[in-house]
Amino acid sequence: MRKIIFPIFFMLFALIPIKTYANTSYPWCTDRKVVVAHVNGMLVPYESAFDNLRALRNKILRKETEKLKDFFLKNYFSGYDLKLLYNYHHSVVRDSVEAYIQLTQEAGMTYEEARKTLFLWYMIISGAATNTLNGSPIAKTIAELIRTWMASKLADIYQSQPDLLTQNYEEHKQKIQGWLNKGYPIIFVSHSQGNFFVNAYSDKGWLKPTDNSAPPAVIRVIHLATPATKTALGDNRSPYYTAVEDKVIAKFVNFAAKSGLGINILQPNVQLGCNDCSSELGDWLVHSFTKVYLNQNYPAGNSFLQIVKSNIETFTKEAINEWYTNIIGAPSGDPFYEFNKLALNDQCPICGIDPRAIGGRQIDPPRFEKLTCGSTIGAGGHYQVTTLIVDVSELPKNTTLHSIFEPYYIPDSICISHPPGVEQVKEIKIGRNAGTPNLPLNSYFKVNTYREMNPLTSKVIVIIVGEDPDTAWNFSLSCN
Repeated sequence: MRKIIFPIFFMLFALIPIKTYANTSYPWCTDRKVVVAHVNGMLVPYESAFDNLRALRNKILRKETEKLKDFFLKNYFSGYDLKLLYNYHHSVVRDSVEAYIQLTQEAGMTYEEARKTLFLWYMIISGAATNTLNGSPIAKTIAELIRTWMASKLADIYQSQPDLLTQNYEEHKQKIQGWLNKGYPIIFVSHSQGNFFVNAYSDKGWLKPTDNSAPPAVIRVIHLATPATKTALGDNRSPYYTAVEDKVIAKFVNFAAKSGLGINILQPNVQLGCNDCSSELGDWLVHSFTKVYLNQNYPAGNSFLQIVKSNIETFTKEAINEWYTNIIGAPSGDPFYEFNKLALNDQCPICGIDPRAIGGRQIDPPRFEKLTCGSTIGAGGHYQVTTLIVDVSELPKNTTLHSIFEPYYIPDSICISHPPGVEQVKEIKIGRNAGTPNLPLNSYFKVNTYREMNPLTSKVIVIIVGEDPDTAWNFSLSCN
């Protein structure tokens, strides 16, 4: 049996009928990842917001990336991309007024109704404080002047803060719709006032792409310590978790229900169970994102950290499956379903192969392998259509791979692409009438494996198509 060993350098057509594709620049052809977007609460400086990101990355996403590595690989997703949607910290008073504006907007109050209620509440409290003074008339006069000045200052803040809030919203909107236009599923992790922001995204209709060619939006939300009246999606895609012992939310719930507002905030629903939560958690308000809502010990038996991890894992799987269902339909018995996950119903053509033109050929279910520089991946078989998915994420940067293909009964075509949709080694026509005696012996190609904040799973796709049921071959892929 004569061996024919050759490289794969040129893009030619296979002997089987194939479809000619136009070049496409759809980002989801080669860039598939899940965005985890954190929206911080009030009174959080920029540096502290990034501390929150580091906690999310180190405590949750790194571990979930490793745990879900095979799932990402088999679904052609690279992993997580952690982002910050920063809720700007202005001052204690301004942040408080901003949260008040968001709460009343969410509850359906007009600007004027909310303004009158706020100032009525302020005048009652400040008036009571002034009347308690037992000093001289001069002291009472000074107190009245201070009260008047504070009212004027509050009026200025209440009038100007909506513009700052609108600017903050617009900044977030541009980022969110940019991710959706690239086809990324998004999991929001919002804390405290950040929950008002995520609810506003939904209310304002921003959780959808502006590019008509982009895949439909896939959104999940994890609401933590929420002072809001509802969740963003109103179903099991956006659960909320608020500690009963959270003093900030407890006071906010009481304030919203009384003081002339009559607004019902989502009731706390998780019992921490600590004896003295303030001292045990190191947070006297029992409200901190990292100390309370990413805590690995409380509540006992099912900690907040475990709750968030579990939601991230579940939502990741749900989101990716929903993403594919939106584009190519639900999983079925179609032998080309896995191939269509690569090609996305011809939006992202792989090797110029139209699976509908392959017809009823014998299909080898996709094989998933892992390659390190000390190993060789071998594949062989008699199937007419074979897809081999090779994980090369652990190779050094810019590694050159060496491939050898030995056809015994010559198939029609072979193509290697990296990553999905980017054909580094082109399809070559090697059918019976093509002639192969003068082909070189080996092929070499470079893969750009890389690691960012989270290790991304790089992959090489090998697709082999033959016409004869007796097609047989060996394929090996190794580091040079």
